[in-house]
Amino acid sequence: MPYTGHNDSIIRAFVLAGERLVIPDTTPSNFRALIEKCWARNPYDRPNSFDLIRMIEECVHIPTKAIITSNTNNQGEWYTVDCNEFTYTLPVRYQNLVLIGHGTYGPVVRAIDNTTGKYVAIKQLLRSFQSRRHAKQTYEELKLMIHLNHPNAQVCTLDCF
Repeated sequence: MPYTGHNDSIIRAFVLAGERLVIPDTTPSNFRALIEKCWARNPYDRPNSFDLIRMIEECVHIPTKAIITSNTNNQGEWYTVDCNEFTYTLPVRYQNLVLIGHGTYGPVVRAIDNTTGKYVAIKQLLRSFQSRRHAKQTYEELKLMIHLNHPNAQVCTLDCF
C-alpha cells in the first residue's frame, strides 16, 4: 500500500466521502493507473471485477511454471566480503557492495555485476534453514521473488546461491 500511516478504514472513509488522497510520487505507474481508475468519481467509470483482475495481472506477472537453478560451477571464483556487519560469500563478478535496506528476512545490498555492467540487488536470507518454519519462509520468499515483475524496475530473480 503506498500510504504509510493510513489504514484501509481511513482510506475507505476518504473515498466514501468523495475525497481522494494524493497518490504518492513513488507509486509505480501501473499501480497509479489502477488507483486512479478505481477512484473515478463516476462509479460507471470504475473497472468491474474482471477488468480489475486483468489490471492486477498486468502489474504482477505470475508465470505458470518457474524454476530457479543455481550452478555454482559456472560462477567462477568466489570471495567473502563484509558489508555493514553482514558477511557475504559471492561470485567475484559481484563487486562494490552497498547496503540499501533490510527486508523481512535479512539485509539487501546493491552490487555491480562486472559481466553485464548493471546494478543488481542481493538479498541475504538469514537463518534460512534453522528450523522447518524458517525453511518454509525461505521457500515462500524465493517463490515470491520469482513472481515479481515490474516493467519500470525490471525486477527479476537472476540466480540463487
